Amino acid sequence: MHNGVVKGIIFFILIQGSLKGNGQKNDFHESTLGAGFSLYKFDKSITVPMTPGIGVRYTSSINSFLDWQLKLDGSFIDSIEKLPTSPEKKLLLGVGGQLRARVIRGVKWIQPFVLLGIQGLGYNGKGYFLIPFGGGLEFRYKNIFLTLNAEYNLSLSENLNNYSQYSIIISGIVGSKNKKRPTKSNETFKLISIDTDGDGIIDSEDSCREVPGIAKFNGCPDTDGDGIENKKDQCPLIFGVLKYNGCPVPDTDNDGINDEEDSCITQPGVLRYHGCPVPDTDGDGINNEEDSCINIPGPKSNNGCPVIKKELTEEMQRAAQNILFKTGSYQLLRSSYPALNKVIFILNENPDLNLVIEGHTDNEGTEQSNQLLSENRSNTVLNYLKTHGIRETRLKAVAYGQMKPIDTNATPEGRARNRRVELKLNY
Repeated sequence: MHNGVVKGIIFFILIQGSLKGNGQKNDFHESTLGAGFSLYKFDKSITVPMTPGIGVRYTSSINSFLDWQLKLDGSFIDSIEKLPTSPEKKLLLGVGGQLRARVIRGVKWIQPFVLLGIQGLGYNGKGYFLIPFGGGLEFRYKNIFLTLNAEYNLSLSENLNNYSQYSIIISGIVGSKNKKRPTKSNETFKLISIDTDGDGIIDSEDSCREVPGIAKFNGCPDTDGDGIENKKDQCPLIFGVLKYNGCPVPDTDNDGINDEEDSCITQPGVLRYHGCPVPDTDGDGINNEEDSCINIPGPKSNNGCPVIKKELTEEMQRAAQNILFKTGSYQLLRSSYPALNKVIFILNENPDLNLVIEGHTDNEGTEQSNQLLSENRSNTVLNYLKTHGIRETRLKAVAYGQMKPIDTNATPEGRARNRRVELKLNY
């Protein structure tokens, strides 16, 4: 093997030894020595079988999550270069060092890890450098370790194939688990290292040693994850807010709207009214959304509006029968004025009432002309009432033309009845 290979390995070992010395405070992994079996795959073709080999591993820790490892591997193989294979198998010898990063902090019965290192190969009088990287699982039973390892070796030589190596190693502990420090006794070291509740926070820094917790609260728990530790949380199992000592914002009336967003915290309500009930402006027991007369009390049978007196309805009917126009015209006859003035009197005496004016015709003429005539007649009545002091907002003109006859259009008498104006009071 070239001298450069040896020098590189020695340099790598010195670096790891330096790191180990600096990280000795957290020595969580015993030094182990083991041997095992490997399979090499130099050819990507699945039809080419893998080559067996053996190896030795020495492993020790740098700190609580990082180990360093020395490896020695050997095998007999016909070729490792990018050239046709030779029928004669030759010795392949590999020496290397690598770092293993443990995924789980501290020593556990199972430990996944990832690795990266540098390796030198000697084969057929030639030397090569490679960068191995990969990962594996380490199982522990008492003082015995079983390691499953998968590496991909990236060649730094143009003539050498990249290759995969799969290993199974059985190891045992060598040396003592914890080295004595000149400034601390074994008892002090054990106290620092113990984590009774297994929450990853050692007892010397854990304010709740018997209960798993989080570092933010010095090892004490926050069960509901609301950022308030259990001993200060009045509702430790329910996500809450600091303002209410870890409890949710209250909902006094249980309407599903919390008190901070509820304008009526003691009355169940709905969200669209900010937690208040649907209002009932006139206090008739019918809420505004179902009340056609929200400012005037009335029975539910009349949609919340008062029942209009029968005598008022009859007076309006009589007045409507005496509203007359010139034939084929929407000009009022003078004989209609007393009836219209009676309508004005009724509306002034009942300021809460509104009036709908309906215009109707017979079927003489075209449908379009009859529709226009009925519109003009109902608007003529509306304009008369408006000019005599009735607010337009209380009046509505509707035209039906010949669409709603009340008698036959086959006789002069029937057509006369169909030519009419109807007046209907409402709220």
